[in-house]
Amino acid sequence: MYLVPHNTGEALVDFLLMTHTVVPLTLAYSSVTIQRVLSLSILLLAVLMLMFFVDMLSLFLPLPRHEFTHPFGPLTLAAWASARYLIGLLEARGISAARRTRPVLNTLWLFTGIFGGVMHRDYLLSWLLCWIGTEYLISRQLEVGTRIGALAARAGQMSRRVIAAVSAIGVGLLLLMEAAARVLNKPVLSPALRVKRFAEYTVPGLDFIRKNAYLVGHSTKSLPAGYHWCGFGDGFVTLPVGYLVMFNLNVPTLHGALVARKDLLDYMLPGVFVWAFDFGYVGAFLLSLWVGITLYVGSRCLSEYVGRRRYEFSSELAAREALLFGCLMAFSIQSLIGAFLFSRAMNSFALATFTLLSSLIWGHVIARYRL
Repeated sequence: MYLVPHNTGEALVDFLLMTHTVVPLTLAYSSVTIQRVLSLSILLLAVLMLMFFVDMLSLFLPLPRHEFTHPFGPLTLAAWASARYLIGLLEARGISAARRTRPVLNTLWLFTGIFGGVMHRDYLLSWLLCWIGTEYLISRQLEVGTRIGALAARAGQMSRRVIAAVSAIGVGLLLLMEAAARVLNKPVLSPALRVKRFAEYTVPGLDFIRKNAYLVGHSTKSLPAGYHWCGFGDGFVTLPVGYLVMFNLNVPTLHGALVARKDLLDYMLPGVFVWAFDFGYVGAFLLSLWVGITLYVGSRCLSEYVGRRRYEFSSELAAREALLFGCLMAFSIQSLIGAFLFSRAMNSFALATFTLLSSLIWGHVIARYRL
């Protein structure tokens, strides 16, 4: 077994093995309580909200731009979903003190969605999916009333006039963003630019993959000259640059040689296609398998937690159940967005976050035998 990777594919395997060994054991043998999960979730959400706010200011002020929503966006989903589930669980047990925490949590969640959504539209989509999915599952799993249920009841009673008015408001917001983009000379705010870039990158990217992807690896003929291409793990799918530098990997991405081609593949293509190019079609299959097995194992552990909690309620059991729920929600949404919509939602630093969430889910396989 190698210790020092020779390409980004081997680096990913190393990182996967390290995180899925250390994190599950740490989680399984740590003291997890309701107070700790709730406090840490709210603190993490508040810190990331402030980071998103500063990053959003870089769109309008001469500040450095970091695009924190890609690497840390899934962590906000996990933090809010865990805290929201835990509050719902406590309310279902008749603990009214939990209701005083909900306005604080929802305020942080609202501003996180606004700041992150202005920065990146894919984060806004993730935020909406997390909000709707969490509220729906809480109403089903804990049998408590949520705002999603109330909104669904109201939607069923909407008249055609109300539906037309809501649609007009939505179109008006898009037009307002387009006007603001032109007046402020900020193309990043333009919805029309997103549609244009989709057509500009997606179709050529798919054609590039079709011509150059193999069952394992890819052709190197169409890549820039000047480097020794391996035809496998060449950096289109990559971990954080700092991690690769630590192993002294001579990855062309670090020198900018892949910029043109990487944007073509990485900007608007789903992650499975990028994995299909960098690692071959086998790589895309393994990614799908990884996602599917992790979600299945996590769902089974969550079902076991729910069944045990209904017979014997304990602080640690409820805290681990909420933590697993939040990680599952974040992992599933990041998988949907990154693997099947936009690759950048799970590439580079976001891929490290994706791997971390996976390891947190697998940690409950060990933890459930200790409770």
